Amino acid sequence: MKTPFDVISEANSALSRSKWSLSVFRLPARLDAEQAATILGFNDHDISVLIAARLLKPLGNPSPNGPKHFATVQLQQFAQDPTWLHKATKVVADTWKVKNAKKKQVVAEPALTP
Repeated sequence: MKTPFDVISEANSALSRSKWSLSVFRLPARLDAEQAATILGFNDHDISVLIAARLLKPLGNPSPNGPKHFATVQLQQFAQDPTWLHKATKVVADTWKVKNAKKKQVVAEPALTP
């Protein structure tokens, strides 16, 4: 069983890994989804939404549930493009808006039936 200290340590480790992406002098040629999210200013779970919307394309041909890597050069271009950032932010917001509305609808339906 994990102690609260283990959970905090793991969270700090994940945070330090994502901050590492921003503090290193020269970034590697490819970044994983967590690092890509940090560079672009999104949450980790938003990367799959951006891939599904075809706003991000992973390198190679990864399996649907496999790890995804992205070209650093392309991520840096996207991070400096206000038009792309606007589209990506809108897609992510709309996706979560629809998902949250579905959750509320499912929760509200049982209360309506006698």
